[in-house]
Amino acid sequence: MKKNGCPCCWQQLPYNVNCADILLQEPASATPRGKMEPLQKKEIKKKIQAAITETEQGIANLKELTKPVAPDNAIGRLSRMDAINNRSINQSSLNSSRHKLNMLNKALDCIDDPEFGICADCGEPIPVGRIMIMPEANLCVRCAA
Repeated sequence: MKKNGCPCCWQQLPYNVNCADILLQEPASATPRGKMEPLQKKEIKKKIQAAITETEQGIANLKELTKPVAPDNAIGRLSRMDAINNRSINQSSLNSSRHKLNMLNKALDCIDDPEFGICADCGEPIPVGRIMIMPEANLCVRCAA
């Protein structure tokens, strides 16, 4: 199957599919109250574990980039200002990545709960496609908007 990047988020998806199509799909499961099939949960669990590994690697890289700029470092005034600005941007990215990691770990802990895949606000099933794209999502598209 040919893969491409989704035009809105650059996730790797099958050819001619974008994440908006997947996110707006009805829940794939016809079981009561949106209960997912074991195979779906197994696939989601693998996706969550892969996302945790990727996020942990990103956090390690960002930690290196957020180290303070040494005052005795012989760089020019503008270069020092650029370095300080870049550090604050990387610090913000680091905080976002830490939050995502916490949400992914929470999702991994809750995947076997019967309420996994149910929107925390409205109680409707979250489409499996949304969970595959954003495994940390606990809201349906409507409530997240």
